[in-house]
Amino acid sequence: MNIQFKAIERSNYRHFHKLMNDYYRDGEDKDTSQDIINDFINRLFIMIEQKSIDGCLVRRDRRFIGVCIMDV
Repeated sequence: MNIQFKAIERSNYRHFHKLMNDYYRDGEDKDTSQDIINDFINRLFIMIEQKSIDGCLVRRDRRFIGVCIMDV
């Protein structure tokens, strides 16, 4: 098993978005509209780009399996 941490950036945004969306949809929050979730994920990404927070994707072998968001 090969675990890697990849910085969240434009080239892997779709993986970030999917993992974050799955987290909200599979978690406790099933009633929030998709537009609100998309907006939240996009705002998180902007904060990562602006270096307000830091984030990485967790990759096992060839599949992204998680997200880590950290306060800078």
